[in-house]
Amino acid sequence: MKVLYAFTHKLDDGKEVKLAIRRPTRFELDDADMLFSRFQSECIQKGILTKEMLIKSYKNFGGSLSNKEEKEYSKIFASYVESRKKFDKAKTKKERDLYQKEIDVYYTSLRDIEMDHEHLFDRTADVIARNKTILHLSLLMAMKDVQEDVDAGAEPIWEPLYSGEEFEDRYNAFCALEETDPDASNSTLSRVSLFVTFWYYGDKTLKEEDFKKYDELTRTDFNELSSPKRD
Repeated sequence: MKVLYAFTHKLDDGKEVKLAIRRPTRFELDDADMLFSRFQSECIQKGILTKEMLIKSYKNFGGSLSNKEEKEYSKIFASYVESRKKFDKAKTKKERDLYQKEIDVYYTSLRDIEMDHEHLFDRTADVIARNKTILHLSLLMAMKDVQEDVDAGAEPIWEPLYSGEEFEDRYNAFCALEETDPDASNSTLSRVSLFVTFWYYGDKTLKEEDFKKYDELTRTDFNELSSPKRD
């Protein structure tokens, strides 16, 4: 078994477990690629559009933003730019603080409009298919060191974190763990999924040091993350 990256994960109760993501076999990787296409086709058959189809649909009706929303966005953006200019020309701290408050308000409004626009694509066929494919791979590639003491310095003994030959079996194993300890199961799978996504949709020649750098950049309290999407 080829381990792509091994890491220590701290659970909500303070206990640490040693986890790893393994490299899938060529057959498993080809199967994941096929699953994406299958998931996407199933969504389309149910009437769920892809992002490309949705964008095209919105363009036919004049874009995803209404005329009123576009005018509002343009007005706020113009005010944002004007406040930026005033801030740059301000000579006193009082003036800069005043314009900085205006900038923050306008920026927040622009960001909210843009986020609402992006949410339009959260339920497209390709996004749903991608999420299900990552869930499939995460359940497949997640490994756990079954030794009692992860700090003993001994070579890890890796076993699948979610046992089962088929996806349904591994998913049921995750659900069973979620029933007993939802915070631990969700935070663990969320962190594994982060690395799987980094590898699967990035460069599959990534080395351990690449994962370490990515881990440092994205490290956060994974116990606060919600459970993966289930579509």
